[in-house]
Amino acid sequence: MTHDAMSAFFKVAAAIAVLLVMAITAGYRRRMYNRAEIYPLLVLATLAIFCMASASELVMIFLAIEFLSLTSYVMVGYLKDDRGRPRRG
Repeated sequence: MTHDAMSAFFKVAAAIAVLLVMAITAGYRRRMYNRAEIYPLLVLATLAIFCMASASELVMIFLAIEFLSLTSYVMVGYLKDDRGRPRRG
């Protein structure tokens, strides 16, 4: 793993994006059954993105992509029974 200006830029961009996603999920709080589970999943996905940004070898890139895909699969299935949009108010 390396640390240079480019990896630092992508880490900051990923952190900002995840903070925005956390702010957006506030609208789903009423409809989530186990709402506390989504935030650790977002943190694990962020860690995978950080590993991918700092990877210097192909094996590390592959492991980071696999790690990110596993957390993404769980987050996609999190609201699988939900059919509506978030209610305002």
